[in-house]
Amino acid sequence: MSRSKLVLYQLDRPALKALSADIEGLLVRNDHAAFAERLKLDAALLRGRARLVDYFLVPENDSTKELHAALRRLAKRDALTPAFASDSLALEGRLRAFEPLRENAGTSAAIDRLLNPKRVPWYLRATGATAGWLDGKDRADLSQKMDRLMSQLTPELQAFARGLGEIDGDVIAHDSL
Repeated sequence: MSRSKLVLYQLDRPALKALSADIEGLLVRNDHAAFAERLKLDAALLRGRARLVDYFLVPENDSTKELHAALRRLAKRDALTPAFASDSLALEGRLRAFEPLRENAGTSAAIDRLLNPKRVPWYLRATGATAGWLDGKDRADLSQKMDRLMSQLTPELQAFARGLGEIDGDVIAHDSL
């Protein structure tokens, strides 16, 4: 399995909430044309199913891949600002297993939340992808804890800690946006 590089995005939470409400409204109204327009897709792509929501009730596959990717692009454009991109393919593994980070229960729990895809909206999840979210307080706490461990961290973890510290507010980590 090949790994992707982890990116930290500064989250505009109100914008993401508005986007989620907009998407939900379009799905509830079953408005194929408006949904296609919102995602900047050809409306013909949505002619295969009577109910728009049916495209999203099954795992992402070849027939729905373009829809899911368009939703993620929309979320990225409307609510996520890239703030840090790792140069290391090993970063996720280091975050999950590096002993000094795992020794403190609070640090370990925060990292696990930042890497847990169940913590992001359904349309930001991608099969096999790493993703997660921390609110501003938890992000600041994790940043401070990593700063205190800076001399023990590997170069990729040091870069990650600096990137995390430069974000103001909520953060989303993702490796496939």
